[in-house]
Amino acid sequence: MPSCRNCHSRLTRFDKDVCPVCGCKDPFLGVSMETNEITQEIDSLKDENVMYRPKKRGVAVFLTLLAGFFGVSFFYLKYIMTGILYSIACLICAGILFVILFFLSDVGLLLDIIIPVIVLYASNIILGIFIGFNKNFKDGRGEFLR
Repeated sequence: MPSCRNCHSRLTRFDKDVCPVCGCKDPFLGVSMETNEITQEIDSLKDENVMYRPKKRGVAVFLTLLAGFFGVSFFYLKYIMTGILYSIACLICAGILFVILFFLSDVGLLLDIIIPVIVLYASNIILGIFIGFNKNFKDGRGEFLR
């Protein structure tokens, strides 16, 4: 659509004698009346034009069972901050359980290390079951898991 040479408001081709906005005579004088191809003026939006694929439920469960201690499944699901907090919480819980077992029980150093790992792995199994069976679980973009 052409615009007025004086006030730059958008005009129709019927307003070629007087601009209805500013009253300028011959508003198209020196202004090109050619139609611009709109696809040349719009920048391509790479992220918005790409079809988003929702995350897979089976992969999330597998990552939870395999490396859930490090929050890998949350990183896969695009919950970055939750993944960082989960991995820090797992480290703190493992450390606290190790200290409690090391100082308060006399089961041996090997069991003091293995028992916290077993407890955390059991919590990852519960988390994996929750992700696997919860049909309303969404990824970080708000899409349901496939």
